[in-house]
Amino acid sequence: MPLYSGRKQHGFTLIELLVVIAIISILAAILFPVFARARENARRTSCLSNVKQIGIGFMMYSQDFDERMPPSYIVATDSNWKYPNGVTADSTRTWYLLIYPYVKNMQVYNCPSADPGLQYTGNYNTAAFPYSYNYKAPENIGCGSTYNCGVSMGLPLEAGATQAAIEDPTGTILVTEGSMFIIQFYNNTLPTEAQVKATGGGGTYFVRSARARHLDTMSTLFVDGHVKAMNWKTILGAQNPDTIKYWTTASQALK
Repeated sequence: MPLYSGRKQHGFTLIELLVVIAIISILAAILFPVFARARENARRTSCLSNVKQIGIGFMMYSQDFDERMPPSYIVATDSNWKYPNGVTADSTRTWYLLIYPYVKNMQVYNCPSADPGLQYTGNYNTAAFPYSYNYKAPENIGCGSTYNCGVSMGLPLEAGATQAAIEDPTGTILVTEGSMFIIQFYNNTLPTEAQVKATGGGGTYFVRSARARHLDTMSTLFVDGHVKAMNWKTILGAQNPDTIKYWTTASQALK
């Protein structure tokens, strides 16, 4: 039997190839955004786990310090103290350093969707940190320029708010995503959408340091310890008159 049957072999025509390429392109256009959202949802879940563990650190700290939250920072000169990365330090210690003995996991301080320049490496840095403490509520709602309604009270060398002073622990933000170690309102300044969605560093001591990294949401820890992915417009949007309630420790500040 001859090896070659004489039957003419046919390949794909140009039209057929173009049709196949078009179908593949359409499927890619449909599926790639779905895959991207799935990946971001996974990173959001990891970020929520981070802030949950940070919340446990806050609660343990509070139990050891007469039910007070840590201050935003303290000025210390203990030359025997070391940063989480092992480097000896004698400078300012921020809230995340104060609760680190209870957390004992530096990776918890890093949001998987944060810009590389914001990732925490174990030392003191006021200009770049992926999570932010509720530092200071707006002065023009009656909180004053010195004491205020932020959970951390905003005063160096002072303890933070007591748990009893926070009238709505389930509705008061403790920590959320940011680009500095604090979130501070100033003269009721609220961020623009571009500022909230920026990927760079901390910038200023304003609420502009907030970051919505996960599909317009921010992984948010509340005083009572529960965590939630909050749409940034719900807690920061200028068009929402109820945003301030998430940042105050006392109801009378809203009157």
